[in-house]
Amino acid sequence: AMLTACTGAAAQNQEYVRQSPAPSDAHLYGLDFVDSDKGWAVGDSPGNGGIWRTTDGGATWETCIRDSLTEIRAIDMFDASTGIAVGSSIFKTTNGGDTWSESNLPSTPAGHDPAVQGTQIQFVSQTTGWLSTRPSGAVSYLYRTNNGGGSWQYLGYFYLESWYFADESVGWAADLESNFVRTSDGGQTWSPVPMPPATIGCCSTVARVFSYDEAIVTTFQNSTVGFTTHHTTDGGQTWVSSAPGAPRHPEFLDSSTGWGWIQFGNMAKTTDGGETWTSQLGSIDIHEHVRDLAIVDGNSLYFSGDFGYVYKSEDGGNSWQPASDGSGQYLEKI
Repeated sequence: AMLTACTGAAAQNQEYVRQSPAPSDAHLYGLDFVDSDKGWAVGDSPGNGGIWRTTDGGATWETCIRDSLTEIRAIDMFDASTGIAVGSSIFKTTNGGDTWSESNLPSTPAGHDPAVQGTQIQFVSQTTGWLSTRPSGAVSYLYRTNNGGGSWQYLGYFYLESWYFADESVGWAADLESNFVRTSDGGQTWSPVPMPPATIGCCSTVARVFSYDEAIVTTFQNSTVGFTTHHTTDGGQTWVSSAPGAPRHPEFLDSSTGWGWIQFGNMAKTTDGGETWTSQLGSIDIHEHVRDLAIVDGNSLYFSGDFGYVYKSEDGGNSWQPASDGSGQYLEKI
């Protein structure tokens, strides 16, 4: 396994604290913070992947991996010491990112496929986690580990990366027809969930799972209505739904509070589990798609988008400030 070490990179001063000098030439697909200061970014420019680390809220970054043969698309830090990043390979650190070991992605059902990329990863403990890989199209292969990524068990295939686990046993996902399913045995078996009203078989997303019976999901109705958020506490027997025009990929702090991007220039917040959404961005001039939103706590938030834009809020989304130079790079996920 390859081991790589972080090296420092100094920040540059502008009217605000510039927060991404080291990775600004890469497409940053993933970003994870364990607190408001300590964070890791992953991504790649064409054929040149990397992992970067900050310990001061993005004021300065260190380059941990920069490799012309590597692509990295997602990261999950379990705590300040241990985490896993995935892309063309699996990278794991146990010392906060000082060094990273590399291992192969699990084989697909058809055997090893060099075109497959790791696209999403989630751990609920130091040992138990899930990984999805995507060969092409709208299919994701889902795997589970019980030993911290030492080995992976194939669980089946689902729609894109639309799955989420509440704990070691309970998870929800969307199948290839965008119907919702749930598991109580860590993904070994799945049962259908009654669908929310006025939905079609397209673009369903599992936003957050709280228990076997409680989850928040989004569905697509048509191009006029757009996306709708739905919240159930009884396994889909009843749903509380938002008005049309909700975020497609909202993120939730808890069962009440969440944030999501609705359209150009419109970050929105909910405090009632997704039933209503209130715009927060105000006059911030963003004309690119937001690709991902990271919630550190109820006050500290980050979002990323096309062409290198990263914004940070320290007051729960009431105000936002630039956290990158928007240098024309493509940010997919944080």
